Amino acid sequence: MAGFAKSIVIVLLISTIFLITTNFIFFFPWYMTLAYETYNLSTLAAQHNYIDEEEALMIIENLNQKPFFRENPLSLSDIEGQFDAGVLQRGEQFSVTINARYPIRMDMGFFQIERDWPVSFTVETTCLYFDKNLDPV
Repeated sequence: MAGFAKSIVIVLLISTIFLITTNFIFFFPWYMTLAYETYNLSTLAAQHNYIDEEEALMIIENLNQKPFFRENPLSLSDIEGQFDAGVLQRGEQFSVTINARYPIRMDMGFFQIERDWPVSFTVETTCLYFDKNLDPV
């Protein structure tokens, strides 16, 4: 009887390790997608010296169409950065951050875990546009 109980415990332990490993294998492409889209948004924001809402919505729609982000879709409030136009000049820096939630799901029939892990990616960007209205001369 003790051998049977040990075998059940070992099977449950191996199943749990397999499910955790599978969740983290899917984490890396999810995170790289988040990093890539944050970089794209920071590149677009550097051209204007602020984050344009239309471009941010385009990035959000692009992310929400991907299978990784369908479970926890993003909104405009998940993006942090400089949204005000006419504040920064060429050479100044600001951060662009996209906050997301990675879904961790494990279902072993009798035992179920559902958690959303908050993750963010930040890129420092330098303003490229010279605004003549902000020139002190």
